[in-house]
Amino acid sequence: MKSLILLFILFLPMITMAKDKGFALSGGVSLGSYEAGVLYSLISENREELAKETKVVYGASAGSINGLLGVFDLCGFRISSRESNLLWKMWIPIGLNQLETRNPNVPSLFDRQSIEPLFNELRERWVEGFKESCDLHFGVAVTRKEPLVDELKPGLEIVRQPEFFSVRIRGQGPGKFPLVENSKHKDKRSYRSYLPVGESPEKDMEILLGLIQASSAFPGAFEPYPIEFCFLKPGEIFTGCKSTLTKKQQFLDGGIYHNGPVGYAYETLLQNSSDKNFELYYINASSPLIGHKEIVEKKSQEPQGVLKEFSTLFYNFMMQARIFELAKSLEKYPDLEDHLKTNQKHYPLVSEPLYAFMGFFESDFRKSDFYLGIYDGENNSKTMSSKDKEYNCFKDKLVMNSNCAIDPNLRILAELAKYRIQKGHFAPDFGEIFDYLGAHEFTYRDLGLKKKDARYGKIYLKNRLTKLLKEFAARQPEKVHKNLNYAIRPSLNYLHYSPLEAFWYANYGTSPEMGYSRIIRERYFTTASFRYNFTGMINGFSSLLSRSQDILAFTPMVGLEYEPLQLNTAVWQWHVGARTGYVLSPKDNFGSDACDADLAEESSAACSGLTAQLFVAFSVLERLRLQMVYVPFVVDSTSFDDRPEIILQMGFQFGEFF
Repeated sequence: MKSLILLFILFLPMITMAKDKGFALSGGVSLGSYEAGVLYSLISENREELAKETKVVYGASAGSINGLLGVFDLCGFRISSRESNLLWKMWIPIGLNQLETRNPNVPSLFDRQSIEPLFNELRERWVEGFKESCDLHFGVAVTRKEPLVDELKPGLEIVRQPEFFSVRIRGQGPGKFPLVENSKHKDKRSYRSYLPVGESPEKDMEILLGLIQASSAFPGAFEPYPIEFCFLKPGEIFTGCKSTLTKKQQFLDGGIYHNGPVGYAYETLLQNSSDKNFELYYINASSPLIGHKEIVEKKSQEPQGVLKEFSTLFYNFMMQARIFELAKSLEKYPDLEDHLKTNQKHYPLVSEPLYAFMGFFESDFRKSDFYLGIYDGENNSKTMSSKDKEYNCFKDKLVMNSNCAIDPNLRILAELAKYRIQKGHFAPDFGEIFDYLGAHEFTYRDLGLKKKDARYGKIYLKNRLTKLLKEFAARQPEKVHKNLNYAIRPSLNYLHYSPLEAFWYANYGTSPEMGYSRIIRERYFTTASFRYNFTGMINGFSSLLSRSQDILAFTPMVGLEYEPLQLNTAVWQWHVGARTGYVLSPKDNFGSDACDADLAEESSAACSGLTAQLFVAFSVLERLRLQMVYVPFVVDSTSFDDRPEIILQMGFQFGEFF
């Protein structure tokens, strides 16, 4: 008896510490891999107890995917290793090469064919059933493709675009389908959305899969997804939602309006939790770094200038928009802060550049961020109990100079995260990251670049992105296709400038010319590019227009052109070169007759013969071209003329996007 009392006393703190829990997961594009790592860490800590305690799992965009996978991980009966875990399977093996659509009839960048095997596994686990202890609300934020306009009275309208769908999921044990029903809304004065759940278990599963596909349909990346639902206006009484009563509409990324549905999760916990000390975990893929606030405040005190101030204002506006729902919820519910727990990054993520799309280019980027998520999850829950050998070595590389054996790419990425922290470089700097990876011979496996060529990583990524966007543009209507093509190259040049492979140009001046420039085939180019230059010039054009002499000659030329890439940017580009050719003048019968020396003094078109030229060209946005040509000697002499000819020209370049 005493033993039983002792055991009760020992376990009493654990019993009293158990609290109802909820999860709200933000969007984050490829940063979903980091968010998945945080959630994986929290679930792995105490799966059985967490399955009983979890009452709400709400998500937006990538967070909706992680949320549903987390529900299956918590409530299902399979115990998986890291590599067989649903969260890992979703984010690590599936990148740009897998997501890119091969269907010419799909106008978006990506499709979900590569995710279908994972969906099939979810369908299998649905048949296997959920634990009876599992009873929770799952919900996602979505955005209407076409907003609802509700006229309250003449001159007063409500335009409603964001929506939120929520269902209750209850496990019934092994071999029994989970029960799914609509969440109950106590406030009848609000707009409410319901789903036709409960008609069949198989259909319920497809509805859940449809929800995460709609919520994660990032505009342009994925096509809008249709959802069948019932919609009630304020005052209308809910009597059930059947398929025969639904309407079907297209929905997009839920993160546009509610990137972190904390308020919805809090309201649901208030209504459904008997435990008033519940905890709400807000897993935010864009959570700031420890020390980030101090760095921002320090930089804000430095002189910025008008352009920098505008850039900072726009950045702050975007940041505020992403957390608007959270800010309003904290204002509406002052007690929310007491229940809220959130992750905080200890290290910057490699997937953050390109508006958080960079993780899709390399699986090792996503793997590194997944491990950083586990690390932050452990720190959040104050546990360090992982038995994962690879993760533990990765963590040791972060916090100490460990000699443990790990994949070289993961070692480099761990050292990169530590390097950026030491330098205080928290911003997602595309150039800095690739320069570091190049200097440390990172192997770009997905981009197909060996470690000895790692310094060309940013060029390969830009070329891969260019190919992706061109194929995307080709699937658009003709007018849209042309406009997109115009924008692709100038936009990506701001990411990293690399020269056009070939272009035509036409210049007008005292001696007009039309030319063609093509890069000498190099596999890579980083600091300079050498080009062939082929030109046809019309000599004596100014004399012809002024009618002082009826003289016109044609000069074909060939030469070499040099483009100093270190000086060139997305806005302006320099070219210098030398070329030689032969002036073909009809005045001396193209060199068959003697040249009129007096006429040669007046016009460069008077005599046929060899010529050589030097030129400097300056182009703006690879289109407007300004050029100065220096002709050091006359055609019938190899000595430098006392009065060398200088030709000024202005014209246009016609590259691959014109």
